[in-house]
Amino acid sequence: MDKPIKKLSRKSLYKTPWFEFVEDIIERKGKKEPHAVLIMPKGISILPMDEKGNVYLVRQYRYAAEEYEIATVSGGIDKEETPIEGAERELKEELGITAKEIIDLGIVWPFTESVYCPTYIFLAKGLTFGKHDRESTEDIKTVKISLEKAVEMVQNSEIHHAQSCVLILKSYLYLNKTK
Repeated sequence: MDKPIKKLSRKSLYKTPWFEFVEDIIERKGKKEPHAVLIMPKGISILPMDEKGNVYLVRQYRYAAEEYEIATVSGGIDKEETPIEGAERELKEELGITAKEIIDLGIVWPFTESVYCPTYIFLAKGLTFGKHDRESTEDIKTVKISLEKAVEMVQNSEIHHAQSCVLILKSYLYLNKTK
């Protein structure tokens, strides 16, 4: 199938170690126009669940939203990592957890029109708890709740981080489908 939009050129407008903001010149229906895109590294979100059905989330302040949020463990994938390796690293760094089993639940794109940021989502089981290794900028509190309570929090918009919502709901559906 032909793409209805053709990229003619790309110019970097602003770049940091965490993202790049670019302006593309595109052609759509015979008209040339600018289109802005925010390019972020590929990411992961991982939901660790213990043998009793409790999940481990993180609570931290989010600058852009100007509020504390409860979310799944999330982060970027380093260039040399696979998505699963990135998930294992982030889980160990943020919560000090290693998992015997990592279940791939797919991919989420948070905002597909203007943001490039595919996020791989995983459910982790068979947990071992150890010491976390958070970055100095991370002020994270661990939140331990039942998966059912996490689903309720998604439904009530108490959890509203997009990837976390999808991951929690997909985990719930996955676990209830395989029973």
